Amino acid sequence: MQKLLSYVRAAVADYDMIQAGDRIAVGLSGGKDSLTLLCALAELRRFYPHAFDLEAVSVDMGWPGADFSALAALCKSLDVRFTVVPTKIKEIVFDIRREKNPCSLCSNLRRGALHGAARELAVPYLTTTLIDTIVCMEKTEIIGAYLAHELLQEGTSVVNSGSEIHVVTPMYNQGNLIFRDSMIEWISNKSVLLLVASISSGRTVEGTLDCLSYYGGKLAGISTLFLASSVAVKQKIHTLFTSEDIPEYKLFTPGECEMCKAGLKLDAIVNSEGYTKI
Repeated sequence: MQKLLSYVRAAVADYDMIQAGDRIAVGLSGGKDSLTLLCALAELRRFYPHAFDLEAVSVDMGWPGADFSALAALCKSLDVRFTVVPTKIKEIVFDIRREKNPCSLCSNLRRGALHGAARELAVPYLTTTLIDTIVCMEKTEIIGAYLAHELLQEGTSVVNSGSEIHVVTPMYNQGNLIFRDSMIEWISNKSVLLLVASISSGRTVEGTLDCLSYYGGKLAGISTLFLASSVAVKQKIHTLFTSEDIPEYKLFTPGECEMCKAGLKLDAIVNSEGYTKI
């Protein structure tokens, strides 16, 4: 590992690949190449002179029985955020299209799954709202990067065209959200878009808004992939999906859960860490 790490550090330094405050995503397939790169960058992060954030992303192709628990465990041991993006690529490529050479189409669909969500989230802000920084919560950094790309597209009516948008995530310190020193300049007195994976109780949004207020950030908007209840947050929220898009979706406070009162066993828990069977 030490010899490999020396090569990685030399390449990063020679080509000026990492700057302070960068967030780097490793596409984690589970193969030797992506696993080696992740481990090398995780080790490099410990002593590299420019502090950077690291996370891993895997795409769930839709194969029955796909198990990401080993990758999740590795990422946890490396203190690296791990995100699994669910798709129907297997169904499209092999069941519907029946591709004989699926690699190119499969790759495009993986990127498209993330890019499509970002494109929809960008619509409310393209022509109306100046965005300096996107603050990503609940492992939405990859979508945040695509969102920044969409907001920066060229066009006379695109207000962010030709400017620069930073994509950042605060860290937790003894239960409180804080920003690294290298990121404060991108928050203080800046127009900030808050991006979260889902909103139910509103606690994540409230905590992040308190953090932004402390650092002098100016809220430009809130976007989420899923909004369970608009009552939880007072601000206007732009969302891709709501509870109406999920048949029989119900939202309970901990003490009012009908299934718990009925003694029904839960099959799984879904949160920002992924899908966990019980």
